[in-house]
Amino acid sequence: MENVRWILLLLVIVILFMQIKIWVSEDGYQQMSVLQNSVDTQIKNNIFLEDRNKALEVEIRDLKIGTEAIEERARKDLGLIGKDEIMYIIIDQN
Repeated sequence: MENVRWILLLLVIVILFMQIKIWVSEDGYQQMSVLQNSVDTQIKNNIFLEDRNKALEVEIRDLKIGTEAIEERARKDLGLIGKDEIMYIIIDQN
């Protein structure tokens, strides 16, 4: 009976030591939580970048196929005016 008590005491000490190691050590639960947050942040960033890449692919395809997209881009970025067009610039007095 005395041996069983010592064995149980030893098992309790080992289990406590393992629990302390899991919860407190550098490679334990806290580190896992930090890494999980980092992974979640990276997943959100990847989703944003995938959406941006899809939009850029559509724009590239549109620029390769038609001239309307090129004209629209030139009008917006460079101020292109067509041959028979008149451009009006409205200046806000504020």
